[in-house]
Amino acid sequence: MKFTDREKTVLQATLLDGFNKGDQSQFLVFCERAGLDPFRKQVYAQNRGGKMTIVTSIDGLRAIAQRSGEYRGQTTPIWMDSKGEWHEVWVHSGMPMACKVGVYRDGFVEPLYAIATMNEHGGVGPMWKKMPAHMLSIRAESLALRKGFSNELGGLLSDVEADDSVIENPVTTSSPPAQSKADEIKQKIAKKDTPAPEPEAPADPIDAAWLADSLETVGSSLEELRAVMSRAKPPVDNIALFSEPELWPNEWRPRIEKWLEVRASDMTKDSE
Repeated sequence: MKFTDREKTVLQATLLDGFNKGDQSQFLVFCERAGLDPFRKQVYAQNRGGKMTIVTSIDGLRAIAQRSGEYRGQTTPIWMDSKGEWHEVWVHSGMPMACKVGVYRDGFVEPLYAIATMNEHGGVGPMWKKMPAHMLSIRAESLALRKGFSNELGGLLSDVEADDSVIENPVTTSSPPAQSKADEIKQKIAKKDTPAPEPEAPADPIDAAWLADSLETVGSSLEELRAVMSRAKPPVDNIALFSEPELWPNEWRPRIEKWLEVRASDMTKDSE
């Protein structure tokens, strides 16, 4: 695949907003060489520990496996309860302890199975609370695809292997950081001889850890959320929006949760 100039501009202004030009170029080259489409949520960039990390989603892993010409689908997921019994359909109120999924590939007599356990591969985001069985099955499928197509998926980092460190605001790693949106706003105010307002910590701040984990669960980033919130109606305080999440008021949470549900719904549709 090859990005058009317009597509590059859109990516740099949305999904890659906040990353330096070197990181943006690296991401675009990676996508073109791997044949992964960020617009279809097959791959995304996250900032982890001050460095850009390129993560391949389950849709991206499926696409690469299918391109091999040897992918023949997968088995029906089965889940294990706390008593060690396996179920083809999870209808229990609690969370499953593990999920088992196999993938079929030409040349192999039996499916290549992988098991994801809630203890080792589970998450704590909103979608893990809402549909834990489905989320765990995606993790198991990802592991199975890695096992069945190790050569094709070599060098790709999936959300299963990605480090669980807290997602930070993007910073440059090879060149000085680009001017942030908050700095741009402050400079415009300063030019009018008006002191630039400093964001104040709200009395009821949002849970920054919950926000970071939720974004990771739906394969999104803080920059994409900022872009969405900046267009929200009624508008939000841009000074607070482009500050650290710890300075976001908790009253924004319903809006964010609604957007997260839409993203999660898209992920569910894509996986069906």
